[in-house]
Amino acid sequence: MDQMTPKEVIENGLKESFKDAKGNVYRLHLKPGLPQTELSELEERLAAPLPKDVRELLAFTSGFSLQPFGEVDFSAEEMFGLEEILPLGLTIATDGSGNYWVVDIKKGTGEWGPVLFMSHDPPVAVIQAPDLARFIEQVFDLGRHEHKSQLEFVSKTATSRIWSDDPYLLDLGASGIASDPALAEFSNQLPETFRVVDLRALEIGSGFAWGRAGANSGIRRYGSELLFGVEAQKSFFSRLLKRTS
Repeated sequence: MDQMTPKEVIENGLKESFKDAKGNVYRLHLKPGLPQTELSELEERLAAPLPKDVRELLAFTSGFSLQPFGEVDFSAEEMFGLEEILPLGLTIATDGSGNYWVVDIKKGTGEWGPVLFMSHDPPVAVIQAPDLARFIEQVFDLGRHEHKSQLEFVSKTATSRIWSDDPYLLDLGASGIASDPALAEFSNQLPETFRVVDLRALEIGSGFAWGRAGANSGIRRYGSELLFGVEAQKSFFSRLLKRTS
């Protein structure tokens, strides 16, 4: 069976009565869809066309609320910062504690890619869902108490593990890099103080610590690919400049 579109996922959710582990019942509440003028304004803001399934979704609803998660907004007016990680990132939800769920949108094509959990404390970026439809399902799973919560897994377990161990970092000279042209090219562009991270498999819970080397940590991205260069440590020269500036 083909994967459902975001709109189809929400339409199915409207038929459900969501319950938490304590038996509390929740209903899905939709926001109004966007008129054509606002869809065009969003395209202008993104400087890219809306994919067919996203346009269909936004015409149907611009977002929803569902307790105990809160609100999801597919047409947020402010883009996410940290352009070195997400050059075109659209924030669609927040936990109220300074952490965000952000859709990675490809510049030029407008393709809506994975949803990342952007944690600020610790400063970690994590793959939450490979696409928007599955992120919506993850939110709905909070009201399906028989389902494991991937939202909780990412925000707590995966985030803590990445900050503690950074298991997805690769040495620039790792043997597997040479057999991957994109990975090899990108690795050759990075300074020796960097490590490389490959998140193209879209594994839920994979990610990297973006602030380990300090507030001004260097982060680079290989075009629109989910390949990142992360400064693992400040060089002696950069530390010296910081002390004398």
